[in-house]
Amino acid sequence: RGLWQIAYHPGKNSLYVPFHDQCLTMEAVNASSTGYGRRTGVLRPGSDPKAYMGMAKIDVATGEMRVIYSQAQATNGSALATAGDLVFFGDLNRRLRALDADNGKVLWETVVGGMIVNSTITYAVNGKQYVAVVVGNGGVYATVFASLVPEILNPPDRSAAIWVFEVPDDSGR
Repeated sequence: RGLWQIAYHPGKNSLYVPFHDQCLTMEAVNASSTGYGRRTGVLRPGSDPKAYMGMAKIDVATGEMRVIYSQAQATNGSALATAGDLVFFGDLNRRLRALDADNGKVLWETVVGGMIVNSTITYAVNGKQYVAVVVGNGGVYATVFASLVPEILNPPDRSAAIWVFEVPDDSGR
């Protein structure tokens, strides 16, 4: 697991953990500058590049861990579990998804205007539920993952925005 926030679903007594099947190489530089040099992602030996990023579901009672979703694109977005049994997360390829909390099936997906490198939130106003995410230029994250996923292009700085989506009443969740 990396630095991305995990989510806890009390109804499922489960943790949802986004992860990359990789290591990170980093060059040290002298202390008078930033303190670190070039950073590059390296696939873990034996890992599948088509299943590089994953979402794991961990049963808190038993400790059992299952990978319920995987893809080739990197993510720096955090997991968000809802009472409606959805798990939201976004990736560097500008996709925001809602997964089924039990089996990881993609129930909804959209492309936003920038990389998702932060937490997704949910809130309600007058009985309507919304999901929001801040997107933008991936900065250092895009650089770190560029060697592993070269098809992901860092969008221009003007891609910063807040995207808000209404969760339909008839979603059954």
